[in-house]
Amino acid sequence: MVVKFDSHVNNLFGISTVGILSHGFVIVVSRPCLGDCKEDMRFYMRDLLTGMKIGDVEMKKQALGNLYQVMADDEKYVNIVVEIGETRVKKMEKNKGEEGGTRVGKRYIY
Repeated sequence: MVVKFDSHVNNLFGISTVGILSHGFVIVVSRPCLGDCKEDMRFYMRDLLTGMKIGDVEMKKQALGNLYQVMADDEKYVNIVVEIGETRVKKMEKNKGEEGGTRVGKRYIY
């Protein structure tokens, strides 16, 4: 198990050293058009929210700006962000331990 963990650490170090999480390696998801299905809108919003978590500072700023713009343009996107947030909260509540901690794998975070 330690060997696997060490291998993952080395892979992550290599990814950060090479700069894969930069603009040259980004897959751009285009904004859904008016009338597109809700699942396409949800996919786009998840991509923006993920972009705010990973990548360099410039990518995070761009994702945040796009998130703001899309939510200002169409209230449906606001509802989707609320739905995504509620889903994450429900998952966290489901993983609550008896003593109030959140289960992550076999361990609890308090």
